[in-house]
Amino acid sequence: MSTKIAEDIRAKGGGGIMFQEIRELLSDFPVQSVFLQCGTGSGTARAVLEDPELLEEWDKERIFLLRGQRVLVCPSPTDMMLCVARLPTTYTEEHFQALVHTYGKIQCSFLMISEKTGESKGYGFVEYTTKESALQAKNILDGLQVENCALCCDWLDSSHVTFESLHSKCLYVDKLPKDFRDMGEFRKVFSSVVNPPYCQIALKNGCPQDWGLVEFATSEDAETAQTTLNKYSLRGHNIRILYYIPGVRAINLYLKLLNDSGGSEGHVDSSLVTWKLCKLSLSQ
Repeated sequence: MSTKIAEDIRAKGGGGIMFQEIRELLSDFPVQSVFLQCGTGSGTARAVLEDPELLEEWDKERIFLLRGQRVLVCPSPTDMMLCVARLPTTYTEEHFQALVHTYGKIQCSFLMISEKTGESKGYGFVEYTTKESALQAKNILDGLQVENCALCCDWLDSSHVTFESLHSKCLYVDKLPKDFRDMGEFRKVFSSVVNPPYCQIALKNGCPQDWGLVEFATSEDAETAQTTLNKYSLRGHNIRILYYIPGVRAINLYLKLLNDSGGSEGHVDSSLVTWKLCKLSLSQ
């Protein structure tokens, strides 16, 4: 899968730093573009990289030299990155690009693809060049109905660094039978594949909703359950299983969704999301 990751580089004493110097500093990385903001005695350079997996095993002890002076390079959060989840599983990269490009100029975007099957996992990421575009996209995409799917869209926070952390462990299960509340049977369905640490049918004021949440210990277990059990016949109803935003803990998400309109069109506060794209900060 071809993806792009944004990275920040902060270089104190960076007055007059040239684009080529940043490229040479990061010569081991596939740099797509560089943006410089230099002031008196300090500056910021932003380099857009193409391959996020290069930072899976970041060497914290590595020494970088800029104009003969040592600078520290370390991961830091990205800005204005959104995750759009609960997309139709039929959505292709082209569909996703057409969807997110509607709301403004994009810095980078990609659909999450299964490393096992090569198929879409039903969620993607987008970073806009302006805050205004990102806010507009978030407000419109969150709860938008697309092919009988209610999308969810929210900001991504800065706790995860690796590309692996983009693979979600949390599944959103809907189209449950009317008034279905048998937690034992619900858990048994998923335990037949992998026993999940968290499994809950939504109950609002004691009344069962048509959805539930299941969280697994690993993203691999979640993918096994999703691919095996999607459209599983539960009491004559084919349940639907979609990935939720990666990094969201199901136990927190459950309460948030329950307070929204049945959980079908609500969004997640950014404080619940634990993910980060990789950026680089340099300081002398």
